[in-house]
Amino acid sequence: MSDLPAYDHADQQQLRLILAALQDRVILIEPNQHIAWANKAALKMHGVHEIAELGATVC
Repeated sequence: MSDLPAYDHADQQQLRLILAALQDRVILIEPNQHIAWANKAALKMHGVHEIAELGATVC
């Protein structure tokens, strides 16, 4: 997993960089229930190393 934003949109980039630095667990979920991004703390909490290991959706 990279802490760099996945999208080119400037607002999302700034938000993701801020959230990546948090020690709180953060997972961003798209309106269609797909997992868009997670910080390292969230991945660690779930015992995985990459977003793909969380699954594609929250369902």
